[in-house]
Amino acid sequence: MNMIEQLPSITIPVTLVCAGNRRKEQNMHKQSIGFNWGPGGVSTAIWKGVLVRDILLNLCGGIKKGAKFVCFEGSDKLPNGKYGTSLALERVLNPMNDVMIAYEMNGSRLPPDHGYPVRLVVPGVIGGRSIKFVSKITVTESESDSWYHYHDNRVLPSIVSDAEMAKREQWWTRPSYIINELNINSAIASPAHGSILPISDPQTMTREITINGYAYNGGCKKITRVEITLDAGKSWLLTDLEHPEEWPEFQFNDDPYPRQRYWCWCFWSIKIPVRQLLKCKGIHVRAWDSTQNTQPKDLNWNLMGMMNNCWYRVQVDLAISGENDSELVLRFLHPTVPGPEHGGGWMGAKGDEELATSTAKPTPILTTAVAKTLRPETKTQDAEPDKAISKVDNAKPTAAPGVKCFTADMVAKHTTDDDCWFIHGGKVYDCTRFLKEHPGGAESITMNAGEDCTEDFDAIHSAKAKEMLADYYIGELVESMPETSDSTPEVKKADTATSPPPGTKCFTADMVAKHTTDDDCWFIHGGKVYDCTSFLKEHPGGAESITMNAGIDCTEDFDAIHSTRAKEMLADYYIGELVESMPETSDSTPEMKQANTFMSISTEPHSPQPSQIPSPSITLPPFLESKAWQDVALIEKIILNHDTRIFRFALGHPLQILGLPLGRHILLKIKSNGSAYVRAYTPTSLPHQQGYIDLLVKVYFKDTNPRFPAGGVVSQHLDSMAIGEKIMLKGPTGSFTYNGQGHYTHSSRGKGKCLQIGMICGGTGLTPMYQVMQAILLDKANDSTKMSLIFGNRNEEDILLRKEIDDAVEGLGSDRFHLWHLISGEKPKNWKYGTGRVNKEIIKEHLFPSQWNAPGSTDDLSSKIVLLCGPDPMIKESCLPVLTELYGKEFVDKNVFIF
Repeated sequence: MNMIEQLPSITIPVTLVCAGNRRKEQNMHKQSIGFNWGPGGVSTAIWKGVLVRDILLNLCGGIKKGAKFVCFEGSDKLPNGKYGTSLALERVLNPMNDVMIAYEMNGSRLPPDHGYPVRLVVPGVIGGRSIKFVSKITVTESESDSWYHYHDNRVLPSIVSDAEMAKREQWWTRPSYIINELNINSAIASPAHGSILPISDPQTMTREITINGYAYNGGCKKITRVEITLDAGKSWLLTDLEHPEEWPEFQFNDDPYPRQRYWCWCFWSIKIPVRQLLKCKGIHVRAWDSTQNTQPKDLNWNLMGMMNNCWYRVQVDLAISGENDSELVLRFLHPTVPGPEHGGGWMGAKGDEELATSTAKPTPILTTAVAKTLRPETKTQDAEPDKAISKVDNAKPTAAPGVKCFTADMVAKHTTDDDCWFIHGGKVYDCTRFLKEHPGGAESITMNAGEDCTEDFDAIHSAKAKEMLADYYIGELVESMPETSDSTPEVKKADTATSPPPGTKCFTADMVAKHTTDDDCWFIHGGKVYDCTSFLKEHPGGAESITMNAGIDCTEDFDAIHSTRAKEMLADYYIGELVESMPETSDSTPEMKQANTFMSISTEPHSPQPSQIPSPSITLPPFLESKAWQDVALIEKIILNHDTRIFRFALGHPLQILGLPLGRHILLKIKSNGSAYVRAYTPTSLPHQQGYIDLLVKVYFKDTNPRFPAGGVVSQHLDSMAIGEKIMLKGPTGSFTYNGQGHYTHSSRGKGKCLQIGMICGGTGLTPMYQVMQAILLDKANDSTKMSLIFGNRNEEDILLRKEIDDAVEGLGSDRFHLWHLISGEKPKNWKYGTGRVNKEIIKEHLFPSQWNAPGSTDDLSSKIVLLCGPDPMIKESCLPVLTELYGKEFVDKNVFIF
């Protein structure tokens, strides 16, 4: 200790924050494995100590070559050994980071509760790294081997739903999810939880109320502004900021590297007229830092409940209080109350009930007065989307006579798009008919089908949504069926093993398996047999996406990709029931179509192929199979921007090609939370690429789009995959194929030849266009087809494969490839392309440029085609109406192709 105190010391204020600060809000959404911190897991002190770098360089003889980490160990013994952690060596050696061994706190020796005799203090980093009772420091080549270094202080992806899964799939040891620097955060301190503001006196309306709180950040990044909103983010008010560490008394006088530090929290406040709160349903706060980073609106749940930094919200209720309910008041409720009890704030019903039943006399709060935490007498309801989330008692009561009753096992049988039930608050709902209308998409309901979704439903839905549940109520949840027959429901059966009634045609799986051709195509779905031969030509996704499943049970794949409407259409093609073996009664024996095993299939000669596209010399068959799912392993993930990735998957052999025709798609299948999901993708790698394929995917993260709060199941799954993990592929599917040199084929329109291809796409809709573009570029000596591309994105940084597109323009020349970017966001500096959205003027000018149609040109309308790929509103509301107006309905029907 004497040797340490002889080294140069520093004295600086530092705020320490638990990574679990505000965790209880996450626990109210879904229980994490951490305990219930409110917004008070933060404190500040003035620390005196010596830099760890000085100890290592002056007392320990320097640092050996190859060292990467500094490991710290505390002396306290815990259930899984001593608490330890490590920091990167570069963080410790940089004197600007102020990583210190502290021996004084607020001018006195460290008290036992704060780490006597010495502790580690790491400014700007989560409190879990600032180890108390430091007994050992080691410089190593690898991270700390402490159990707590790996099993604490991590933000795992939200798909990791429990500790057992995290252990089984080795999430704890993945380095990407460790937490070091703090994220930006803020909270409201006053008005305090439970405080009230009497407003019966008209004079009150002329006065002001002070709203204040704290904000902090990591990495020495300054909080530059804090804002509050009284209308859920439509408008914001700027608060007054105070940074105490900027005050002269907290400056480090003997600093060898003088600079302004921002290791501490700051304080914000604002005075607003009381009258502005009368229509206010909630007060939100958010902070910004010097990098223009700010807090997200909604919370992002994770297994440890750490780093919660969504907007902090205090609910404002208009209530009646006082003796004989004679006083009108505003009541302020925080999200939670710290501690093990359920809720306590607006996020939990228990807190509301306690507030409603309390008879404590309210104490007023005005201007800078400190409000006492009280419990007003009345409970108010809130119909606004961002108001209190009421928790419903999940007890399973015995239903009254005449009420239909269901057990959880009964509900669990109804999990499809055409038969979707769920449990909420001890009641059972059939929401099948609402799936098409649900603003968040059918998947956000079906992913909870057959289960009790009370907690998830309440965490994301408004009071209005809960009121709507009444329209879909079908009965009560009970632990076991009541004995009275009146309350026994008629439960839908889906047992494929039962014998159908007399007169129903019956088929075994072996019988169905014989019908696998384009003119005799059967399949099985949900224990029923369908003959869809007559529908092959009409199918929007092309015949192949059906024939690849011919002769087999495609229930899982069909349900994973089709809408309720598609399932309703199956009834037109129903021919009988699937049975394990043929019933003996002749009444149920169908007249079977005879399948000729030696049927000759006639095919026309292939259209010309691009002569310059290299062909692999190996004779391995293509990887894709139309009737079988094939596993592919992730071998590389390339991050293009904040939400777009290229995922590279290995094929079965390094010299094997995928076998996907140009312009067609593959089907990708994942399984998540017990459900299968299938999506169509077009690889960006060309057909001749050997050994792997590249998929360009935009990741739709959870809680970024209020219409789809759960985000994209498949894209988030892909983003969370570790190298080596697998998905399944099948194909090809799709209706349009580009055969080269202007020749193309469509499954229902037949063959054609074009001289010009106009392409309009948005975002990742680029991928099929990119395939066609690259094929023409590679065969430019023989393929003289002209191309245009109108490519829409939000911002310039969202433009995908921009270099590759520019290379194609340069490679073909502007006389053969016309490019026009569209940005719907703010116009970038020196931007030479368009802004806004696709409209008539843009299509007229840039789809088929006028310079291509010089006098004497043979490029008439019949020699032009249009390819479209993008969001439905862009296609249906912009592109198709404009194309019809400019070129006519006949052109759109024959020459416009939508991917």
